[in-house]
Amino acid sequence: MRSLLSSCLVVCVLVRLPGALTKWVEGRIDTKENWAFLSRFCFLSLDGQFEYLIEYNKDMGIPNLLLYYDDQNQWPSVYHSTKTCKDREAILNKAGQNQIIRLSHWYPDTEYSGCIVTKANKELPASKSSIKPTSITVNPFYKQKNTTNSEPKDPSYYDQFLKTTTAPATTPLNQQSTVSHANSTTWYELLPADNLNFTTAFPEDDLWESIGPHANESTLGNLQDVEILFDDRYKSTRKIKRSTIGIYERYRRRRLHSEAGGSLASNGDRTEKLIVSCHNSRRFRSARERWWFIAISNCDSSKGLDVSYKFLMTNGASGDFWHEHFSADEFYVLPVLLAYAISYALVVIAAVMCSVELKTRHLLHSTYKLFLFSIVVQHCGIMMQCLAYIRYAGNGVGSPSTVTIGQFLCGLAEMSFLLLLVLLAKGYTITRGRLKVGFTVKLTVFMCCYLVTYVVLFVYQAKAFDPGQVLYLYESPAGYGVIVLRVIGWCVFAYSTFFTVKKYPEKNMFYCPFFICGTLWFYAGPLFILTANSYIDKWVRESVVIAVLLFITFSGHIMFLLLTLPVFANKNFPYHVRTTQIGVMEIQ
Repeated sequence: MRSLLSSCLVVCVLVRLPGALTKWVEGRIDTKENWAFLSRFCFLSLDGQFEYLIEYNKDMGIPNLLLYYDDQNQWPSVYHSTKTCKDREAILNKAGQNQIIRLSHWYPDTEYSGCIVTKANKELPASKSSIKPTSITVNPFYKQKNTTNSEPKDPSYYDQFLKTTTAPATTPLNQQSTVSHANSTTWYELLPADNLNFTTAFPEDDLWESIGPHANESTLGNLQDVEILFDDRYKSTRKIKRSTIGIYERYRRRRLHSEAGGSLASNGDRTEKLIVSCHNSRRFRSARERWWFIAISNCDSSKGLDVSYKFLMTNGASGDFWHEHFSADEFYVLPVLLAYAISYALVVIAAVMCSVELKTRHLLHSTYKLFLFSIVVQHCGIMMQCLAYIRYAGNGVGSPSTVTIGQFLCGLAEMSFLLLLVLLAKGYTITRGRLKVGFTVKLTVFMCCYLVTYVVLFVYQAKAFDPGQVLYLYESPAGYGVIVLRVIGWCVFAYSTFFTVKKYPEKNMFYCPFFICGTLWFYAGPLFILTANSYIDKWVRESVVIAVLLFITFSGHIMFLLLTLPVFANKNFPYHVRTTQIGVMEIQ
């Protein structure tokens, strides 16, 4: 008991362990490698949505955001493999399912990437503005219409607004060429003008790029405009209106390259550091729920990766409390926890009522108090997990440390119940008042080993689990160590029960059902864990494992509560020695 109570101090250590309970994923990757894993999530088909905000230095090159799913030919074939960066991208090129997002700030790639160029002092927003987008304030100015419908007489009038890269290599960088190619493919870069005062990295929902001359306030009626819409999850649009021969009024337009050839003209008057900011979203369509793995690559550059990112991964509409922020394999975790929280509240009430009755009859022994401790700690652990998941359902972040503490408390309840079964199997408080010193020492060592292994289980999960693989709590050496200790505990339980019944056959009415139920409890957990790790699909495993393991623990507690009901009709009631007589019982 003393070792169990002192183990609560371990909770202070577990609070500091990082958790994975967040689908608002935020971080920075800075590596010399040109391919890196970022995050994973189990998406529903059609309802699953991945929203990203990514920033990187413009000089780094143009990276690609890669979306792999859990098919054997995709993520397992590239993760921890010897494939090159190009080979890992080629896996997605073969699929042809839009799984590569080119994070380019050049038009027309911006239609799919949502990238713009900002100054270096722009930072990722502190608040989650993508849940409810924050509109920037830009005061558009309108040009007065020219009273004449004629175009400027000077054909070279518009040349002052265009920067081309088709000039010969000997042309000075600051010289503006007037050469154009009508049949060339042109790429445009979006650069914010100096008079734009961005208050956030997100463009305004209804931000128009007005097309018209800069110095002349006339508009051309024969221009054919192209409208590009960026639809997002909130049914709002971000409009960018471009003219085929006009220029930007609030964005500078530069010509990058053409099929006719040419070199890139540098912008000599712009020396500040530029950051590319990309914000867009994707939906997923698949035959079933799938785990998706998000990676980033920069195969064409030798500078590696230096990217800041922020992801929002959801599985439901905004405000859908039960589904929005939960991974598909976690959908039923919160309902299961709430159901067991209510069930254990009723069990605690019933156990307290029984303990009051036992106390009035001087039969409230230390083993029953240990049972009370086990169910109360189990209830507290479930409640803490419920609170964390409720918070997680509301904001997508939750409290990972609270979940860790709740899981550890449930493990502490399991350890105390195991100790209870071994003590009763030995006949403690039923046929004997004290235990032999040798057995007490062995039992203490065993419980300390069990406790240490359980702590290592959580530490290993936090520190050694590979985030690029879908692993669960018991898929570790410490997890299998707990299973082995559970089997050893059953061996002690069976051995002690056999010799207690042999010496006190009058207690068969209690020990027969006690041994059967105890054996089921000892073996159900390990057998199910081994089965789940091998045969239950990963996109449903989390909910199933939590539900079944809680059911096994709950069944054990209910079994003991029924066997020890202090009613005259209960022929299995084990306590017949009063607490005042324990001190004079023979040491055996």
